[in-house]
Amino acid sequence: MDQDQLHSKIYIIKSAQQILGPFTIKEIIDQIWEKKIHAFDEVKTPFTRWSFLRDDAALGKVFKDIIESRVNSEETEDLTTTLEKTAFTVSQKLLQIKELSHHTASVVDYHSNSFDDYKDDAEDIMQKNSSISVISVKPGYKKSKSKAHRYIYMLILLVSIVLFGSLLLEESMQVKSLSVNSTLWDRSNYLGDTKTVLSIYDSKAKYNAEVNYKFIEANISENKYLEAERIIKTMSSENLPSKDRAKLLNYSGVIELERQNFDAAIAAFKNALELDPGFEEAQINLVDGYLLIDDVVQAKAFLPDEVKLENAQSTSVYLHYETLFFDENFTPEDDLWLNEVFSSAMQPYDQRQEIMILLGLLLLEKKFENESLQIFQRALDVDPNFLHKNVQSQALYHPKVVVQKTLVFLKRFEYKYQSNPYYLASMAMLYHKTKADILARKYLEQALRIDSSDAFLQ
Repeated sequence: MDQDQLHSKIYIIKSAQQILGPFTIKEIIDQIWEKKIHAFDEVKTPFTRWSFLRDDAALGKVFKDIIESRVNSEETEDLTTTLEKTAFTVSQKLLQIKELSHHTASVVDYHSNSFDDYKDDAEDIMQKNSSISVISVKPGYKKSKSKAHRYIYMLILLVSIVLFGSLLLEESMQVKSLSVNSTLWDRSNYLGDTKTVLSIYDSKAKYNAEVNYKFIEANISENKYLEAERIIKTMSSENLPSKDRAKLLNYSGVIELERQNFDAAIAAFKNALELDPGFEEAQINLVDGYLLIDDVVQAKAFLPDEVKLENAQSTSVYLHYETLFFDENFTPEDDLWLNEVFSSAMQPYDQRQEIMILLGLLLLEKKFENESLQIFQRALDVDPNFLHKNVQSQALYHPKVVVQKTLVFLKRFEYKYQSNPYYLASMAMLYHKTKADILARKYLEQALRIDSSDAFLQ
């Protein structure tokens, strides 16, 4: 980053529910290093809206570099100091044990030799005077043997203490490591770096439930379903509260949806809702499961009136769109609802590209061509990565299928709207988001052949 940007670009930030600034990038860097700012999620410039830190190319990269270097330097320094102190203590104990073992061996040898001398003397006396019993020598032998045993017991006790101390040291190091890794995980997860998250995971370590959930989600994100299921199975064997067991069932259902095992997924979501009836992720996933098998009746039965999940404000709207497409009995009430949604969909909070495209298609179907044109234009003007940036949790399958299902809906009506340039451009955008760039170019070229002068199509 050049020096001009460091000193000229101005940001306002949200930290711990407080709005701070304005700061230059250089001032933000200084504040982080001085620990005056510990964390912040959203930023804005005087000319832009609030956005997530990770979405700002310049500041997101700076934040990542600073946090990782600070975490590594601080944690390495703390861990090195602890290890040095512990290593010194253990070495001192080992030296004491070594000296004690030599001393004990000498004592045992001495008393063993003494006993042999006593035995020889006793035999001489017995030969000279048979009335003297060798029993008079044995008490000395017992005393010698008792002292030797005492030293051996002391040796065993000290060895046990050192071994126990080593176990405590190992446990302490493991806890320290978990603390370091958890901090690094939080940073990596915030930046969407799931590969770093998975590199941290240690199958032999003991993590709490929340950390395990994070590793499950990272594995699902990287399509490592067997690894995710292994963690789920391990956690399921523990005595967990019902809400935690519901979360595990929901993750299992998401994995089954990824594998297109719809019946198994639906069963998992239902079981999760039995354990936790207010579990919104499972409820939304269940609706999606039914919609994926075209069972609109069951989907409507579980359709939430409102979704309160953070960063998923439009989920309930999209679910309503889906059920309208699957439902052949379109009622006047649905028409009224559609008109209400049309006005609300113009608001910024509802600018999810897939929702706008789907609404545009619905309006086309209902012969609202002018309104459809406006919605398609707004959809093409939305950041293509908006949904991906704002819904990160792998506990919710819904965002993953939004693009796929919207594309399916549009494909169903291709024969009707193949001369509509906005319809074709929307198809191109969706194919681009699924990384099918050849098909994306094909539909965009078709749209431009119909109207090459339209700014929204370019």
